[in-house]
Order: sequence, then C-alpha cells, then structure tokens
Amino acid sequence: DQPARAVTPGRATGSGVPSLPDEIQSLELEGYLSAASLGAFDLHDGLAYVAQGRMLAIVRIADSIRSQRLGYVVLPDGILDVAVSSDPSTGHTYAYVALGRGGLAAVDVSDPTLPTVVSSRFDSEYVKATAVEEGTLYVSAGALYVVSLSKGADLNSERTEIAEYRPVDALGNAGRVLARRGARLYVLYHNASSRSDSLRIVDVSEPARPSEIGVYQAGVSIRDGAIAGGYAYLLVGEGIPYLVVVDLADPSFPSVSSLNAARTWTGYRLAVFGQTLYLASFDPTSGSGRVQILDLTDPVRPVALGGFEDLSAPIVEIAALAQEVVFASGDSLVAIDVSA
Repeated sequence: DQPARAVTPGRATGSGVPSLPDEIQSLELEGYLSAASLGAFDLHDGLAYVAQGRMLAIVRIADSIRSQRLGYVVLPDGILDVAVSSDPSTGHTYAYVALGRGGLAAVDVSDPTLPTVVSSRFDSEYVKATAVEEGTLYVSAGALYVVSLSKGADLNSERTEIAEYRPVDALGNAGRVLARRGARLYVLYHNASSRSDSLRIVDVSEPARPSEIGVYQAGVSIRDGAIAGGYAYLLVGEGIPYLVVVDLADPSFPSVSSLNAARTWTGYRLAVFGQTLYLASFDPTSGSGRVQILDLTDPVRPVALGGFEDLSAPIVEIAALAQEVVFASGDSLVAIDVSA
C-alpha cells in the first residue's frame, strides 16, 4: 500500500530497469488508493475520519446521500485508532492517530481537503489507542499516558505535561479509553499472560497524578465497551463475546448485574447513545454482519427494538449519534438514519 517511488529521469535503479523518457521531467503523486478494509474511525462535526491501512481519509457524512471523501493523508504505519478534537484557542481541528510501532501522529485537519501531519511522539512505544477530552490527550502505549494539549498539537514541545499511569498491581497493557466522565476515566486493560482483561476506573482530577479508584476484573478478554448512565456495557468472553452490564454506582467496587447470567446478547462491537445500545455481530457461517438495536430504558434489562441484517461484511467499528448510527464494514462506511 505504498505509493510508487518516482525514478530520476535518465537513471536506472538496477539491472534491466530502463530509465524514464527524457521528456518526462518530474512525477507527482496525484492520488492514493488503499486496498485495505476500513478500520477505526471517529466522528466530528459532520465528518468521519476513517482509517484504511496507512491512509487517514476524511469523509463528509452530514448528507449521507452525497457522502464523499474530501481529503486524505498517508501515514508511516498502519492506523489502529483515531481521536479528533478542536482547539478553541486557535480554531484548528486535529486528528490524533495511533500507529502501533509508528507511535502517535497529530494531523491538522482544519482544511479537510488538505490534512497535514504537524507533530509526532512515542516513536519508541507501541501506541494502540488514543482518546481526547477537554484539552487532554490519553495515549495507550503499554502504560496510559496523560498529555496536556495546552500548547496545542505540538506533541514534541518540552512544555507539554505528561503523566504516566500503570495499574497498582502492575499487570497488563492499556487499551481503549472508553470515556471520561467528570474526573473519572474508564480504561480497558489487557493482561497477555493470563488473558484476563479488566476495566479500570482512574481519577484524573489532577492530570499530573492519575490514581486508580476501582477495577472490574472480567476473568476473560474484554472485546469492547461503552459507559452510559452510571453503567459499563462490556462485551466479554473468548470466541463470541457476550454483553455484561457493570454497575458503577460505587466506583470503588464495580459490580456485575446477576441478570447477565443468561448471556442473551452477543457481539463484537457496541456503541451507546442515550438509552439505545447498538450491538454489532456477524454470522460466522456466511460472514455477513448485523446490528441489533437494544432499548436501555431499564439499564440492566436490555430489550430488542430491531436491527439490520445481512450486511456484506463484519463490522469492525461502530459509533452512534442522536439521529444516526455509523459503522465500518469491509470497504464501506455506512450511515443509517435511526431518528424515526
């Protein structure tokens, strides 16, 4: 998925490789086509910032009938996660992109037709996920790093404050940051040796000194999760994950609702908006995807409302807004109106 490298006119790069014709003075890259399926994405002000291999594409979704790619940027490594935020002090908008071994890149997307990489950091770490809330950037790279954006998106600034948080039991690597609610941060952690994942609740009221409040140990892998209305909705288990509802009323001792014993709902990705949960799963026989819509009026007793069946490919990422649900499936970004 790398653009072809231009060859200098009149020079051969190896035995049997002809030089370019003399009349060709220069070559410019006019476009980039990635064969990779869509991956992580984030939504911001009617635009979707979508990962496709090493390409970050910006797609207008405000008018789903005329959805179009506005611009893109090719990054040095495959994209694992994307978080987008506007800086009110400058009016600029930035995408913070997790690149695995490529570290973290900050991309200025203020002009969606011409996104530009402005800085990078954590080149020596494996950056798995990123999230941004209220002028603070959270970076999952083994430990959870808390980065102040008070100096804008210049991640290399020596004045950028950084705090490092590791669980009190020193086990596991930080994964997806599910949400920040007030001074509490909800983070998934993975322990590769025991394959036992956990949800950690972290106090970030003092960003330079994050501390753990409580932890829910799943005992198995946690595939995805969301925080809503004082509860954590988690997809846990090997094979086909099932939905577990964790009561966060006492953050020091998160407790699982006993109503989850039946393992009624299964899936691989989820999103929550208001009192509605969107659960993405797929048929392992046909490989087709589907989205189930659950009513959370009773937070611990989800009720099926409907869904979408027979999608052409499994869903790898899903997000919910007030009037639509957006998901990435195969090489398609799909927006569905759910306002009715």
